[in-house]
Amino acid sequence: MEQTDPRKQTLAVLAGIMTAFALACVPVCVRLSEVGPTATGFYRFFLSFPFLMTWMIFDHMKDKAPKTPRSAKDYYLIWLAGAFLALDLIFWHWSMVHTSVVNAMLLSNLTPIFVALASWIFFSERLTVPIGFAIAFAVIGSMILVGGTFSLSQTQGMGDLMAFCSCLFFSAFLTTIKNLTGKFRTPVIMAWGAVPTMYILAVTAYVSGEVMIPQTLYGWGGLFFLALFVHIVGQGLLTFSMTHISATLSAMLMCLAPLFSGALAWLFFKEGLGMNQLLGGIVILVGVLIARIPQKRERITP
Repeated sequence: MEQTDPRKQTLAVLAGIMTAFALACVPVCVRLSEVGPTATGFYRFFLSFPFLMTWMIFDHMKDKAPKTPRSAKDYYLIWLAGAFLALDLIFWHWSMVHTSVVNAMLLSNLTPIFVALASWIFFSERLTVPIGFAIAFAVIGSMILVGGTFSLSQTQGMGDLMAFCSCLFFSAFLTTIKNLTGKFRTPVIMAWGAVPTMYILAVTAYVSGEVMIPQTLYGWGGLFFLALFVHIVGQGLLTFSMTHISATLSAMLMCLAPLFSGALAWLFFKEGLGMNQLLGGIVILVGVLIARIPQKRERITP
């Protein structure tokens, strides 16, 4: 395995840790937001959209033959991906209102397992033995986590189900863009896909009667933090991190997100961890880590 510059590897590890922390900030931003959960998701894309468009334009300038959506199929797949992402955010943000921050984060981390299942069903990709173990761990951990929550409160149990649904929709989003990544570059997919996502989130927030406009500078500051730090900077740090460290280490760093979210939930909302959350969370994270670790040695290039 070819190694990169040790300094770059160190920076990449720090970038991976910062990415996990940025992801862990989402529940705090949603809980403290002055607008509704769905409206918060809308502003996450609306405020970051100019930066996404700028990124796409500069990326086009570097490419001698930039590729943009042209056929009806291209637009269909991009808008379908955007719709799945909007549904993911609707369910995930509302789950944070009804269940604990840690539960919402842990259940959303099941995505790699559902993506593996979808790839097996729709793209005939081989389902390996480790993935089978990962699925078993995920199912058992989820039953422990959700079962303990339902025994405490039916409302929290519904929040867990919402988080589970968000995981399904995000898996559908990733499976859909799998058909696009080989044809279009990341800025094109992110910028064009944000259009249907914003539209669906805005309409849903308005129809459901959510508060749409922040009342204070503090409220606007939280939304800008979510859009710029979590959405833009977080994605950039993740890209840099995965370029210079192995997929295995990157997967392990991403598993820090639920731990960070638990610490932030205790700090901001005084949420403690019960035995079911600890046990179920450990089992889920083991399953997710197994699912994310590549089955073949990868070559790391500078």
